[in-house]
Amino acid sequence: NTEHSFPMDKPIQKLIEEQVARTPESIAVRFEDQQLTYRELNVRVNQLAFYLRSLGVQANSVVGISMERSLEL
Repeated sequence: NTEHSFPMDKPIQKLIEEQVARTPESIAVRFEDQQLTYRELNVRVNQLAFYLRSLGVQANSVVGISMERSLEL
């Protein structure tokens, strides 16, 4: 049972940062035989954010991402 309601007034990155502060070593994502902790997920989210900013993406921009199903997605 993985159903859970989330606050609608916070962006996903804020929710991840709050979870990192509470349980950084807990498993955040599993895909096949791979997994990421909340700390690792946060590092990857920040790397993507910095990369997008370097391309000129600004706040409230819509960015499409197309990837094969994987842990990186």
